Amino acid sequence: MPGQSSAPSQPKPKKLARLVAVLPDVWALVGPRRRLLALGFVLMLVNRVAGLVLPGSTKFVIDNVITRKQIRLLGPLVAAVVAATAVQAVTSVPLTPRWLFSTSPGPPH
Repeated sequence: MPGQSSAPSQPKPKKLARLVAVLPDVWALVGPRRRLLALGFVLMLVNRVAGLVLPGSTKFVIDNVITRKQIRLLGPLVAAVVAATAVQAVTSVPLTPRWLFSTSPGPPH
C-alpha cells in the first residue's frame, strides 16, 4: 500500500523513555527475589513436565499393552503415572499463593 513502510514499527520514544525510567524500580523489586523467582520457575517446569506423563503413557498403553499384549509393562506404567501425579501435587503446593490458605478475606494489600 502506498504511504506504508515495510519496516517494523519502532516503539514511540515517549513509551521507551517511560520504560527506561521505570526499569530501576522493577529491578529493585525483582532483585532481592531472584532466587525465589528462579525456584518458582523450576517448580513450574517440573510440574508441567510431570503433567505430560499421563498423556504420554496412553501411547504406551495402546501400542504395547493392548496391541502387543505386553502386560508386564502395565505395572511400571501405572507406577510412573502415580509418581508423576505425586510430583505434580508436591510441586503445585509451593506455587499456590499463601493468601488462599489464610483466614483473611482476600489477597494481601
